[in-house]
Amino acid sequence: MKIEIDHEPVPQLRPRATRIGNSIRLYDPKKVSLYKTFVKYAGKQQYKGDLLTSPLSVEIIFYRPIPKSESKKRKLLMESKEILPIVKPDIDNYTKAVLDALNDVVWKDDSQIVELVAKKYYSEKPRTEIYFSEVE
Repeated sequence: MKIEIDHEPVPQLRPRATRIGNSIRLYDPKKVSLYKTFVKYAGKQQYKGDLLTSPLSVEIIFYRPIPKSESKKRKLLMESKEILPIVKPDIDNYTKAVLDALNDVVWKDDSQIVELVAKKYYSEKPRTEIYFSEVE
């Protein structure tokens, strides 16, 4: 099964905190919160099955935008995956945002994921592709 998110990937950032009286409230930064909402919405639109509760295998491919400042030659190499994005943000931060957003949409909880492959590439069309299947 596949879900495609037609939006530039956004990494999970450290939560922000506010103090209300004696309690502290943690929340996602606005950019992360909006991205998770977008991923959740896309998941609901594209996945019409029952909520998965079994062990899962997930592959996520992140396509980052190609920097505008790159030469045409380098842009072609980036698009053909000959130059890979070895820059921040880290791939695990991208992954965390997507997996959390799809809780209670595709799977009950991301703790069900027992196999995970994550990749990041450059593309003229930034997006995220999520492939998932139940593990027998």
